[in-house]
Order: sequence, then structure tokens, then C-alpha cells
Amino acid sequence: MSNQWVVAQDIKTKKAWSISPADKVTKVSQKKLDSYQVSAFAVNGGWSQIDTPELSGAFLAIDPEALTNFYSFQRYEHLGTYDPFITYAHELFHGILQEDWPTPQYLNAEKDERDEDTKARCKRMLLQQQLALAISEPQNQDAHIKDALATYQDYQQNDPKDFKATIYADRVEGSAYYYEFKASLYAGYPDQIKDEADVQAALTLLLADDNPAYRASGAISEGYNVGAYAGILLDRLAQAKGESPDLWKKTLAEKGESSPLTLLAEQYSGESLPAPAKIPSEKQHQAWLAAADDIQQRGGAAENLFSLFYGILY
Repeated sequence: MSNQWVVAQDIKTKKAWSISPADKVTKVSQKKLDSYQVSAFAVNGGWSQIDTPELSGAFLAIDPEALTNFYSFQRYEHLGTYDPFITYAHELFHGILQEDWPTPQYLNAEKDERDEDTKARCKRMLLQQQLALAISEPQNQDAHIKDALATYQDYQQNDPKDFKATIYADRVEGSAYYYEFKASLYAGYPDQIKDEADVQAALTLLLADDNPAYRASGAISEGYNVGAYAGILLDRLAQAKGESPDLWKKTLAEKGESSPLTLLAEQYSGESLPAPAKIPSEKQHQAWLAAADDIQQRGGAAENLFSLFYGILY
């Protein structure tokens, strides 16, 4: 995506500004704002795509106090980024790049999170953990991927109804979340993240602290992490083989029944997989939740930034 603008409005003062792709900030009158045909409510997190002859991009409703709320950032693995930009990157990926993607057979159009299927939710939590370990422990990447694929295979065979309800989210939300990860790192750390190697080093560190129990649970909600983590691993496999990482993205865009995870599984087609690991016990699940609830601020933005990139460099 290129040449996309931001039109931001302070929800308290109602003042608005436009931000050009070249970072030029200009005040926007209410009349001009109306001309952009913004459909979002001016409440924190409000978002609307803008597509007019004058500019293309997104409207973001912003609460200045929310921008400095450290604890809200704990929901995201990508440190140093803010909810509005995350929304901007993720939603424009949906609105622009995915607009012409073919629709898969199984949609779960009602966005049923299937909370009643607790066994499937536990398996998907285990799946997220295994994929995150494959990213955060590159030295054991192959073993962790095979563990994840064994879990996924077992899940498909034993809970086909839930599987059909998740593939669309894995495909659409997962790929958008993958893009959000990478875009946020480049935007949040322009002086440190210069290339793909820097991105991958940062992701290795960030996902070492990932806790699936703290992420939203549900057939749709889980698709964000499942798809994004699989996409990161597809990039790494492509690099190891000397292939372009754009190839799997092209396949994903063209094959309506595919997701980053199904494409990851194809990379291991014909290889033997281990026996699927047992799903987390109730005791393990409660321990994960307790760890997630004990969130402490680890320092200011400067300290967090230093810690992240000290880890990358050393």
C-alpha cells in the first residue's frame, strides 16, 4: 500500500488534521472533513476508510489520553506502536489489498466465536503457543512447526465443524495481522528497523513473551495470531530456501480456501509429524491466565525501546 493519507480528529476538541504520505501535517476544517465522507463516529478508536478523488486513506478518531495509556498497549506484541496506527495499517489492508480476494467456501459470516467448543479453543490456544515458540526459538523452529502442524491436523480431523468456522479468519484476519506486525515495526522504529533481518530479529524477541491465554479466545479472534504467526514462519522458510517471500502471498491472494497456516502445512507435505501434544490442562490454563493478569509496567517508552533493541543487537 502506498500514497495513503491519515485524517485524524481529536474526539474532545473536534479539531482535525491531515497527514500526508510525506508526513506533512495540515489542519482540516469541518467543511473539508465532511467532504471526505467519513462514516465513523468520533469516539476513541473510530475508523473509516476514505476514498475520494482528492485523497485515499483512513479517518482515525483519537483520544490523546488513550495514546499515553501504557496498559492498553499490553494487548499487543509489537511494542512502541499505538492503537490508531495499528488500526490504520490493519484495516486498510482489508480495504485495499484484500478487496479482490476470492471468498472461501466456509465463511462463518455471523462471526460466531464458538465459545462453547472448549476443547477446540484449548487446541487453538496450544496451536498459537507452538507457532509463537517456532518464531521465538529459531534454533528449534522445525520441531516447533511440526508440533504445531500435528496439533492442526488433529484439530481438523477431530473437530471439522470448528475448523470450517476458523479458516476464513485465519486467512483474512491473520494475513492483515501479519501485515500489521511488520508495518508497525517499520513505522514505530524507523531508526532501528531497516530491513527484513531487523524485523525478524525483533519478532523473535517480541514473541518470546507471548501468552496465548491473554489473547482473545474464539474462532474468529484466534485467527489473527494463528495466521500472522504462520505468515512470519513462511517468510523464514522462503528465506532459508532462497525463495521470494512474495510467492506465498501471491498464492494466498489467489486461492480462496488457503490460509497462511494451510500454506505452512503444504511446506511439510509428506514429512512425518509427531504425535499431537496434549491440550493444556485446566491447571495450566489457570496458570497462564494468572501470569497474564500480573501485568506490571516495565518502564517508560525509552526504557522499553532500549530493552528491545539491546536484545536485537546483543
